[in-house]
Amino acid sequence: MIKLSNSTRTDTLVIQAIRGIKKTKSGSAKTRHNHIKEARRFVMTIRELGYGVKRWKNVTNLHIQKAVNKWKEDGLQAATIKEYLSGVRTVCRIYDNNQIKPDNTQFGVPNRVFVDNRDKSIPEEVFQKAVTDLKQSSNSDDKRVAAQLQLERYLGLRVEEAVRWCAIV
Repeated sequence: MIKLSNSTRTDTLVIQAIRGIKKTKSGSAKTRHNHIKEARRFVMTIRELGYGVKRWKNVTNLHIQKAVNKWKEDGLQAATIKEYLSGVRTVCRIYDNNQIKPDNTQFGVPNRVFVDNRDKSIPEEVFQKAVTDLKQSSNSDDKRVAAQLQLERYLGLRVEEAVRWCAIV
């Protein structure tokens, strides 16, 4: 959650962003809300960096590059930075500032990674120990859970499918 200081709430760029986005009525209410939030985050960042821009028409690629660099230093993910840039570009377009670079890679923002090919499964030894412990239990529910875990792991079933399979057997 972003904490807002009173100075950020009354910042001229933030007020302009709110007025411009509400006036244009483009996008859903949620989209407009997100754009305001993203523009506010940008304003907070450039103010932190010492820039005193007063109008969205005067926001330059340099300001955006410095903000992106700061966000990267802060450890924000590429997807988050891209969302922030979307809001900034929207407000800049509202105020006829068309000089902002249209491509995020020009600001050094990497492409999103949608699929992570890392194996996230637990190690085989840990799995075998858990299944063995569950099978040795005197509780029938534990034995059923062991069977479900094996179905999920070895047949690639989802949890719901494994539960249904065990209910049939």
